[in-house]
Amino acid sequence: MKIYLFNKNGSIAMCSFMISIILITVLVSTLTVFMHDYYAVQSSMDSIRAYYLAEIATEKALYEIKGTTDSIITKYLTKLKEYKIHYINNIIKGDNIEEYKPPELDEYLKELVESSSCITENNPFSNYLCDHFYTANITYDLANKKIDIVSKGVYNGARKFIHATIRFPIVCDDGIDEYNMPMKKVIPLQLESYYQTIGQ
Repeated sequence: MKIYLFNKNGSIAMCSFMISIILITVLVSTLTVFMHDYYAVQSSMDSIRAYYLAEIATEKALYEIKGTTDSIITKYLTKLKEYKIHYINNIIKGDNIEEYKPPELDEYLKELVESSSCITENNPFSNYLCDHFYTANITYDLANKKIDIVSKGVYNGARKFIHATIRFPIVCDDGIDEYNMPMKKVIPLQLESYYQTIGQ
C-alpha cells in the first residue's frame, strides 16, 4: 500500500499534461483576441472605403449639377441680353414700348426638375478586391429652391451615406446701366449642408 502512495512514476506525465492545457488555453485566448482585432480592423477599413465611395458619388453628382446649371445660366443670360437689346432698340426707334418684363431664371431652372437623375457605378476601382458600388440620388425641389443629394457607398457589406443640400442659383440686382435699366447678376450654386447620415 505504501508503494502506491509514494509512487512518482506518473508525476512527469501529469505535469506535462497540465502545462499543455495551460499553453493551449493561452494560445486559444491569444488567437481569439487576435482574430477579434483583425475583424475589427477589417470592418473599419471596409467602412472607410464605403465612405470614400459615398464621397465620390456626391462629387460626381455635384459635378453633373454644376454642368447642367452652368448651361442653364448661360442660356438665361443670353436670352436676357437679347431681350434687353430688343427692348432698347424699340426705345430708340420710338416704337410702342411694352412693359419691361425680362425673362426669369426660375423658368429656365425648371429644366433641372426634369433632369432628376440617379448616378450608379459598380466596381469602379480595380484595387478594391471586394464587390463595391456607389449611388447618388439627385432630387430637385423647385418650390424651396434646393437640390438634395443622397449618396451611398457600399464595400464588402459596409455601407455609408452622405446627404448634401445645394441652394439654387439666384438672380439679384446689380445696379443701373446707362439706359437706366436694371442690371442683373447670378449668384451660383451654394452648398448649404454636407454631412454623413446613418441611412436613407
